[in-house]
Amino acid sequence: MELGKVFMELGKVFMELGKVFMELGKVFMELGKVFMELGKVFMELGILANGDVRTARMMNLMG
Repeated sequence: MELGKVFMELGKVFMELGKVFMELGKVFMELGKVFMELGKVFMELGILANGDVRTARMMNLMG
């Protein structure tokens, strides 16, 4: 009987931890999107700085 209570409490703890990590996951996903956008911007700036028309055309075809 006592063991059952212990496992139930552990279950509650792990469920709360799961919720916390899910929230953290959402935050990191948003950060990931932001960094990907920044990466695109810097790549485009690099292309413009190089004046490399061929690379710019390839980027347009891909994205």
